[in-house]
Amino acid sequence: MLESYYRHMSNPMPMIDQLMQRIASGERKALEHLYAQMSQPLHAYLRRMGASRDDAADLLQTVFLKLWQRRSQYAGSQASAWIYRITHNAWLDHARKWRHWNPQTAEDQQSDPSPEQNVMAEQLGERLQHALESLPEETREAILLSRFSDLSLAEIAHVLGTSEGNVKVRIHRGLSALKTCLQEETHVTE
Repeated sequence: MLESYYRHMSNPMPMIDQLMQRIASGERKALEHLYAQMSQPLHAYLRRMGASRDDAADLLQTVFLKLWQRRSQYAGSQASAWIYRITHNAWLDHARKWRHWNPQTAEDQQSDPSPEQNVMAEQLGERLQHALESLPEETREAILLSRFSDLSLAEIAHVLGTSEGNVKVRIHRGLSALKTCLQEETHVTE
């Protein structure tokens, strides 16, 4: 079983679909393999959405619990999109409950920062985080999913509950707004 797991690592999407099919039939071991495959990208997505490390870890547990509980609802394709949809909804539920944005701090993002080597990167990261925070939530989500999740436009549309065309518009407008915001900040700081 593990041999087929490693054989498919070069192309993880079909493997994720296969794991979800096994999970849908009640195989708990497949859930462990899926967790090993998807936990880091989902955790990173939650962090980029603004969850603290602890909140992201808690939400990740919620996601995999819901995934197991709702395994009978899996339609048999686009497993990654379905998993990101559950993650997205868990984040929305959390955000509605707490009604605050919890941005990552530079200390939280880097485990061992070196001031000489990281000042520029840290400043850019802060400017980018600020620019992302200034975007409408649905635009920010589209950008984060398109840049950090390896999902197709169709899968992002499924996650966000909208059309591919709308996703393209959100990404285009969001990237344009980010570019403008970062250029304005650069001119202000010079």
